[in-house]
Amino acid sequence: MYPKLQSHGIAGGSNTGSCTGYADYLDHENRWKKEHGQGEKRIPFFDPDGKKVSMETVISAIDSNKSGLHVEDAKFFSLILNPSGKEAAKLGSTREEKMKSLGIMVDRMMDRYAEGFNKEGVKTHQDLLYFYTIHEYRENDDGTVRPGIHVHIIVSRKDKTGKYKLSPMTNHRSGSSGVIKSGFNRDSFYRDCERIFDTSFGYQRRISESYDYHNTMRHGSNEERAAMIQASVQEEQIRQQVTAALARRAARLAQEAATEEAKRQRQAELARQNEEKKKRNEFWNSYHSYYRPALDELKKQSNAAFSLYDDIKAQRADLREETSELYRKLKVTYHQILVKQNELRKARTYKDLLSVFTKMMLFINPLPVLMASLALQILLEGKKLYDREKIQTLRDQVDDIREEIESLKTKQDKLKFAQHDSLRQYIKVKDKKTELTQQIQALKKELEPPRETINLDTLAKELSKRKAAQKEVSISQVCAAFGIYGALMSAETKVDLEIELLTSNTVIEPVFHPNGGVADFNLIIDGNTSLASTVYTDEKLAAMLEKWCGLTGQTPAHRLVNKAEEEDTDKSLSTDQEQNQEIISYGKQRHR
Repeated sequence: MYPKLQSHGIAGGSNTGSCTGYADYLDHENRWKKEHGQGEKRIPFFDPDGKKVSMETVISAIDSNKSGLHVEDAKFFSLILNPSGKEAAKLGSTREEKMKSLGIMVDRMMDRYAEGFNKEGVKTHQDLLYFYTIHEYRENDDGTVRPGIHVHIIVSRKDKTGKYKLSPMTNHRSGSSGVIKSGFNRDSFYRDCERIFDTSFGYQRRISESYDYHNTMRHGSNEERAAMIQASVQEEQIRQQVTAALARRAARLAQEAATEEAKRQRQAELARQNEEKKKRNEFWNSYHSYYRPALDELKKQSNAAFSLYDDIKAQRADLREETSELYRKLKVTYHQILVKQNELRKARTYKDLLSVFTKMMLFINPLPVLMASLALQILLEGKKLYDREKIQTLRDQVDDIREEIESLKTKQDKLKFAQHDSLRQYIKVKDKKTELTQQIQALKKELEPPRETINLDTLAKELSKRKAAQKEVSISQVCAAFGIYGALMSAETKVDLEIELLTSNTVIEPVFHPNGGVADFNLIIDGNTSLASTVYTDEKLAAMLEKWCGLTGQTPAHRLVNKAEEEDTDKSLSTDQEQNQEIISYGKQRHR
């Protein structure tokens, strides 16, 4: 029972994205059974509890359990349990017994899989998120199928809770140094799976059937392979000795009734068989030590060349005939090697082994040359494809730029039309504003009282008398006055100010000082008149005078006083203060 873990080369696509392709691949045997009238023998997917689930449930569960994984990280792994013919015979005599035994093996091996990560929250198969299905056939190279029961398991990268990342492909081991403190020991996992199978079903495994033997033949040094072969031979010799002892026992019993000639014939036949077996063992030892590893490497390189050809073919259908012919020759040669390997396994005599092996070598010799030629042609085709795609990309970019230019021209035309409309509307509004300004100026001239000369001393005395009798400004007038302040300070032109004041039924008029300049403002609110100096602070009144100067060009009175100060340096400071106070007092009492 040799389990196989897969991370790369998974059927149906990469395991860094959705598992839809792999799940669809695993369902291909059910589709084949339906097409060949075996629909009742279709086998569904099973969850860790052994319950049947649909393919959609498998895809949804695996694809949604990937929180915290990067785009390039593996999202799931494939695990294949592939019993040999002799191992499959131990699973049971009926189809139902074999299915049940494989379900038990999946639970026990996934328990071992969970233990291999050394995670506190991952102990048994119930802590994992996985599904499995059972296939009863294998596909031959020519597209036909043959019996061969095996199990496919798709297991999520994250555990059932989504807390732990579980990768069986890391080579780290348990330890206290390094960033990763624990890992997954695949060699130990493979050995334990063999042990679990052997103890569960009473299978007597030979050394040549073990994972250690095949792993050493593949990756071990020459000394390690020789030692493993020697151990296998010794085991086989012990088996032979036991078999021979039983045979001798049977022979002794038969000798009592046999003639001397029959005895000699049996002995000669036994010697011939032993010699034949010895030669076959020597052949297989040499084959597995030297030829099998090299042959596996050639097959691996051939498969890589096939994949590369298929990728280029998928992107470019019009490959050169020379490239396709090299691919066909390599494919035929590769197939003939597989056929000869199969014949080699079936050969029963030493003579047949040598004959098949000699024919197989005739196909092996041209294989490297064919692979090198095909790889060179594929690289040339790939370069042409890259150049063609690059040119097409540049053409697409030019088309995109043209489209963008046309779009900008369209937007520019729309913007011009919008600007023309805005200009026409602005001219209409400006003309309307000018007309309204003229109407306001005419109305103002009609309402403005005639100017009269007032004696400053007389006016000051009159204002002083009225001040005592003046009533307190109402709250509503104060609020309206502050509205006038806001309108004055925010106006950009005098016309804007007059329009704003008309809408609120208020008027602001300048109060001129007899010596020139604006000293205060009359605030006319709902027919009631108040002085700005009685409502605002001196700072706000000064700000209003400066703003009024900016809108109308009428200079504040205090500026004229300052200018007079500069021209008449002989006047004292006290005189200047009296003049300023007189201006302010005049402004406050002007309207009373």
